[in-house]
Amino acid sequence: MKELTAPVRLGVFGAGLVAVFAASLGLGRLTGGEVAQAAPADEAHVEESHEADTAVTGTSLSDGGLRLDVPTTVIPPMQSTPFRFRVLSGSGPVTRYDVEQGKRMHLVIVSRDLSRHAHLHPELSADGTWSTPLTLAPGSYRAVADFSVDGDRRSLAVDLAAAGALSPAPLPPPASTAVVDDLRVELGREGSTLTFTAFRGSAPVVPEPYLGARGHLVAFRSGDLAYAHVHPSGDEGAATSYEAELPGPGTYRLFLELQVDGRVRMAPFTLEVTA
Repeated sequence: MKELTAPVRLGVFGAGLVAVFAASLGLGRLTGGEVAQAAPADEAHVEESHEADTAVTGTSLSDGGLRLDVPTTVIPPMQSTPFRFRVLSGSGPVTRYDVEQGKRMHLVIVSRDLSRHAHLHPELSADGTWSTPLTLAPGSYRAVADFSVDGDRRSLAVDLAAAGALSPAPLPPPASTAVVDDLRVELGREGSTLTFTAFRGSAPVVPEPYLGARGHLVAFRSGDLAYAHVHPSGDEGAATSYEAELPGPGTYRLFLELQVDGRVRMAPFTLEVTA
């Protein structure tokens, strides 16, 4: 099979497949492969093009000699469906991966309007095929395979669709607070450093270890859905900091997962980056 060394840009679905969501599936970390609504939306803010200051990831099927192979990109709506894919090199399917944050593969799925998000960990078979059950509400999605091979991080992506009526949700405006169940999560920003602190009432809450760290943070840029996977860079008391090297100006949707009382919660934020 011919090796692809230049990124293959993702296409846009036709109107018959571009759709959003018939029902809310809840807020928080997702189980069973369901893609849930992240937060109610208040106002629209969509940017269709950006000048990237740093490398843009999560928008290509291929990168650095590796390519994502997905047999089908159309998923039956509201049905648990096996989603399978392989990562191909010039010599065939990749079967050996590094462990990153406790897993060899992080599959991150987001709806095109950034209202829904899932973080899944597929299972790897001997022939190099990754698989996970996936349930999509009607809509258009970006799926990012986030992994590392021989110490080299990759984020390869493909667009998915579940048929349904077109009704995109507008993006909520930037805010420094997200409420998840009985927790309030506060966001502070200083340059590229993002700091999150959880509270129950007025009392700070220290997150429990999750995937080998205090939390898991990803970001998607509105419009091109450029992707960033951000690891914690430090903590003090209940506050956890992340060094977010985002790919240039734009409006981003952040999805923070943190574990409290043995349960993983997902806190969404909208962040405006001007420089």
